[in-house]
Amino acid sequence: MMDQLKKFLSCFLLLLVTFSMDSTAQTSIKFGGFERVEKDFFGKEIVLERGTDLFVLDKEDKNIDLVLFQFSKAPFIYLKRFNSTTFEIKNSVRILFPAKKKTKYEYAFMKLMNVNGQLLLFVKAKNSKTKQLKLLVQKLNDEGVQEGPFLEIDEASAEKTGVIFTQTNTGDFDVVQSADGNLFASIRIDPFDEESNKKIHVKVLNGNLGLNWSGTLELPYKEEFYQLRKYRLSNTGDMLLLGRKWLTIEKQGLTGKTKTKIIQADKNQPNYQYNLVVFNAGSNKSNSVDVDFAGKFISAIDVVEHECPDSITIAGFYSEEAQDQYAGTFSCLYNEVANEFIYKKHQPFPTNFLNLFNADFGLRSWLGGSSSDQELKNFKMDELIVRKDGAVLLVAEQYFVQVNTSTSRSASGYSQVTTNYIYHYDHILAVYMDENGTVQWNAKIPKRQLSYNDGGPYSSYVFNATDNGFSFIFNDNEDNIQRFKKGDKVKGVGSYKRASVVEVYINNQGAMARKNMFMADEQKIIFRPKSSWYPRDVYNSNKVYLYGLNYRTFRKTRFKLGVINFVDE
Repeated sequence: MMDQLKKFLSCFLLLLVTFSMDSTAQTSIKFGGFERVEKDFFGKEIVLERGTDLFVLDKEDKNIDLVLFQFSKAPFIYLKRFNSTTFEIKNSVRILFPAKKKTKYEYAFMKLMNVNGQLLLFVKAKNSKTKQLKLLVQKLNDEGVQEGPFLEIDEASAEKTGVIFTQTNTGDFDVVQSADGNLFASIRIDPFDEESNKKIHVKVLNGNLGLNWSGTLELPYKEEFYQLRKYRLSNTGDMLLLGRKWLTIEKQGLTGKTKTKIIQADKNQPNYQYNLVVFNAGSNKSNSVDVDFAGKFISAIDVVEHECPDSITIAGFYSEEAQDQYAGTFSCLYNEVANEFIYKKHQPFPTNFLNLFNADFGLRSWLGGSSSDQELKNFKMDELIVRKDGAVLLVAEQYFVQVNTSTSRSASGYSQVTTNYIYHYDHILAVYMDENGTVQWNAKIPKRQLSYNDGGPYSSYVFNATDNGFSFIFNDNEDNIQRFKKGDKVKGVGSYKRASVVEVYINNQGAMARKNMFMADEQKIIFRPKSSWYPRDVYNSNKVYLYGLNYRTFRKTRFKLGVINFVDE
């Protein structure tokens, strides 16, 4: 019992020391002036930084039909261009989608990309009647103005299913860019067909929309038994496909016919494997390799190609007993030329680290619980960063939605059902591995954020990585720094209008520091991480662009842009 008590005290001391530092990486913050939010628009967000330009998008809430005069207003979005240093507005452009004709389409913005110097805006267009999808691209000049018409890249079919209650089985699109920004790929996935093998239709193009190559990549797995989870485009135009394949068995029925069935999973044995396929555009050949650890459930996984194109890191989290829990981390280094793993490693979280997340872990261990009881729940993996030297950072966030339904009866006797959604964005988990895949440290960044019926627009975080450390920026309760120094638990944000925007910095040695950067009421904004911008899949950018909203009673809502510059020492 005394040993168990010492273990708890060591966890407490670890938490206390972790947050006793008063300084972080050198940073500077600058904000621009207020700008108004366009009427009847929503979903404003920063979508791209390009040199001295910062592009901000206003997405329209809905298409407006002027019923009185029977005129139809063409759908559009606003694209505003700001100076990325002073945040003065340079120009505002209205991007018009193709006009409504006999065939009506519903449009959805996808991405704005800078592909080898050319601005490209991608949208999905859904046929309102047939539900077929088109992938459209629009060239923009340096000011964000449309150059020529929208061009169709590809079209995905839609199939009717059912008899009485007709549903539509539709395909889908995605667009991914190479790490160096010179190429992009359109990914088309056809409607689900359990009898066919999994197929991915790919077109790789450059910034001038010139075709590098195109083709249909067919995997030797039936749709019913395969889930495509990740895909990336290399700088050389190769496609990396990462998916989960179910383990199957052939069973003979009473009629004598055989049917393929998914193997039933045992409590401690997964019934699936992950598989990486690298399709080489130059040779028109592919390599395939399975990613699995005997008896381990892979809970979250991602893949990144190194600057040296032969090396690929696959990393994530695993569980001992369930595919939605985290018991530890794994990392693999795969060499494409040799078609083999250089290393495959996995490492469980230390018990004292798990205790930082849930004090009940310690109680269960006292009562004789197994190590598999001590697993992290409700986490989603956000980041896999691979540095030039091969070191790896994994980041996950605790996220879940609580649904509360209540029934009330009015005076007239009618029942009314009310459903409320509570969005929880809690602690951040970060794991740092060296170039050999060995875990150097695990870190818990405590935070507690919740909101009601809004999707959590002011929750979560933005992130920056440099050669020497990592920064996490989010809304927090200003009392938490002092509370952590005293060994107290994390305190929830409460009102976002009175929140403190904090930076938590972790250096390569695992030393963590936390500081208040600014108060919401000082800048007269509510910081909105989900509308802010930082370059995913790229480290050493040394800046994060901030977006904040200012709500005013009986007056139009305004927004403000800002930047955090990081000095990498």
